[in-house]
Amino acid sequence: MMFRNILYFCQIRHHEPHRSHRVPGLTEIERLHQLQQFQKAIVDRKCDGLELRWTERKERTIFTTRNFSKHEFVVEYVGELITFTQALKRENEYVLARDEKGYMFYFRFQEHKWCIDATAEDGTFGRLINHSRRTLNLIPQIVPVNGVPHMVLKANRDIESGEELAYDYGDRRTLVLKTYPWLSE
Repeated sequence: MMFRNILYFCQIRHHEPHRSHRVPGLTEIERLHQLQQFQKAIVDRKCDGLELRWTERKERTIFTTRNFSKHEFVVEYVGELITFTQALKRENEYVLARDEKGYMFYFRFQEHKWCIDATAEDGTFGRLINHSRRTLNLIPQIVPVNGVPHMVLKANRDIESGEELAYDYGDRRTLVLKTYPWLSE
């Protein structure tokens, strides 16, 4: 089964950012330093240590070409920032058009519901990282840059060079899990 030919969802309640940007295991100074590093990585469009490979089971898959430390910025999930209402409308348009290549990430930021629609092919790697609930090595984090939310994927543990990258898309809706059972993996 192809992993990238469906409309992905991430339930808002599963990936609400901590307002204080708290990262367990880090001091307040380390958290502030990490936030500044992530903001710089976003502004600089940093994307190093990653490579696209084709696999039979998942097709396009992102692997590491260097080691990443726990809590380190890995890649930004780049796309168009739209409101929740716009996202639902777009989602329906994708379904009606049978365009099964939607890449939608829903989240909450400053009391508002948002979505990053990364459907457009743009050569970035964040949108191509596959799902796993069991072997995830990345977790999403919302990072504001000049008041605009950006979603980054950071290492949730030390990651070795050559590892496939994965994070939990967070969708737990019964119908979606029945339709796409690999989301339970």
